[in-house]
Amino acid sequence: MPFPMERTNRTWSPAPQADGGGHVWGAARFPPRDRPGADAVVKLALAATLAVGTAAGCGAREACSNMTTDGLIVTVTDGAGGPAVCDATVTARDGAYLETLAPTVPAAGCTYQGAFERAGTYTIDATSAGRAAEVAGVIVTTSQCTTVPREVTIPLPP
Repeated sequence: MPFPMERTNRTWSPAPQADGGGHVWGAARFPPRDRPGADAVVKLALAATLAVGTAAGCGAREACSNMTTDGLIVTVTDGAGGPAVCDATVTARDGAYLETLAPTVPAAGCTYQGAFERAGTYTIDATSAGRAAEVAGVIVTTSQCTTVPREVTIPLPP
């Protein structure tokens, strides 16, 4: 004989049935589908399961942040091993692409940054006070999320 169901206190349960000895059976409760927030709990549990599965290597990718990066970070020095030059003009070329790299403030180490989120093979030119130097073949790559910054030091000739 199937269990008759009755609705009690916002949950479904089998209707209590008395057996011949006066005992009541069928008090098991089943989770309701109309409980407020039940769908949110199920969705959260599913999202957590997927996140753990992904982190464990099921098609895992590196965790990506919202940060973006410069592809080139260039330091210009006064000769090999000399102090940083903070008043240089630094340009980067990749085919027809040409960019003048932005200087940072001297307190941050006098670097020049650019090629924002742009992979490529660059030729970098640095000039200051009539002196010039060039570095060719600087390769900037990308990861699954962003550009992998490439640090380059360019010594100016004496």
